[in-house]
Amino acid sequence: MTTADEQNTRLMEAFIEKALPKLVEALAPHVEGQIAGLKDNATKLLDEVKDHRRASAEKDELLDQMRQVLEAVGKPSPTMPQTFTPPAAKKPIQLTREQARDPAIYRAAKAQAEKAGVPLQIVREG
Repeated sequence: MTTADEQNTRLMEAFIEKALPKLVEALAPHVEGQIAGLKDNATKLLDEVKDHRRASAEKDELLDQMRQVLEAVGKPSPTMPQTFTPPAAKKPIQLTREQARDPAIYRAAKAQAEKAGVPLQIVREG
């Protein structure tokens, strides 16, 4: 290298040494702003994942409870009264088509079915 090249190299290194802190200081707010946006987005996504997992756990718990209830239906237990009739064992109230056409009979049968907690069925005659 020639002395001119060496002198240019030293001048360039001195310039970079003095300019670098000022460049970092000038760029810091922009970089921090971008990083803050990324951090906010990451936090939001993590919160959504946690909410989804929480909701999924609640659904699983409700499904387990529902399974237990369905398994218990029809199985007598010491706490269940002896007169208990499982819902599946209750017979629906049935009307023929001709009976269902009479508004008074239909209303009475519907009220009776609602009171008993059973469905009202319209069946074919014969």
